[in-house]
Amino acid sequence: MGSHLMHLVIANEMLPALSEIDEVAFLLGSLAPDATTDKEASHYYAGRHDDLSRRLDLSQYWIDSKEEDFSYRLGYYAHLVADEIWLQGFYKGWLKELITQDPSKQAAYYADFDAHNARLSDRLGMFDFERLKGNPELVELVEKIERDAAMTEEGTYTMFLPHQLDGYVDTCVRRCLEMVKRKRAMLV
Repeated sequence: MGSHLMHLVIANEMLPALSEIDEVAFLLGSLAPDATTDKEASHYYAGRHDDLSRRLDLSQYWIDSKEEDFSYRLGYYAHLVADEIWLQGFYKGWLKELITQDPSKQAAYYADFDAHNARLSDRLGMFDFERLKGNPELVELVEKIERDAAMTEEGTYTMFLPHQLDGYVDTCVRRCLEMVKRKRAMLV
């Protein structure tokens, strides 16, 4: 799945195209699935790893979240869509096999996320993290992302090329925007 900072950048870059949305609620929703240790429930996983049927059940999330704040709900949905893109494109495509053969590759792929933080920070620009610290359940995660965004030097990559990660973020912005606009149109 994409990094926490990737999710914030994706959501932030979606905002200019989303009118009549509570920006803070949308951004918090886009981070919320990663604020818990129970990723199985928060990410609405379905299927199994061993037979590659693993997926995120976006429809079930949409049904279960009907009482949530509209903007928060759309942000959360965008996070799940971005993770589904990662799962189908990177993980199931080649990363799972590589990690299965050499479990140390998982740490290397997380290290590449850290190496990428300076590039993501440039994309984020001057961002006001304080406005995201009003939700006690997400403060710890927001503070971690703020530290990640403070990176100023790009690191060394061992698993990915920088343009692969940039391309993932660009794809997610475009695809998540399409999916969120569809959901919003259904409710208007």
